[in-house]
Amino acid sequence: MIMNETFLEVNDYLDLYLLAGSLQDKAWQQQIIGKMQDLPKEKVQREKSLNIDELAKEFRMINTDILDLYHQLHRDPENAGLRDMVSRLEQRRKYLMKKIHAVETKLQHHSSK
Repeated sequence: MIMNETFLEVNDYLDLYLLAGSLQDKAWQQQIIGKMQDLPKEKVQREKSLNIDELAKEFRMINTDILDLYHQLHRDPENAGLRDMVSRLEQRRKYLMKKIHAVETKLQHHSSK
């Protein structure tokens, strides 16, 4: 779906570019070229933003699962299987935190350019 939106944006800019050319407005054509050059950057930022949303959703789900397992462990503190599941989920949560931080850092870096 995002690819279709980008395709439409490019076509729209090309139409405007041609219109500006028919009006012999060179300055407007240059502005349109500048906007078209920014399209790939905007697409990358949208994709990274979607990626962060997916990572954050998984992070919240893992937190919910960990909380549920803690409640189960409260009822059955000797259950090694539950402790193992909590440990694996905590490791996954740490990985997601690092991944989210890395993507956010890249987004900030790209937006400052």
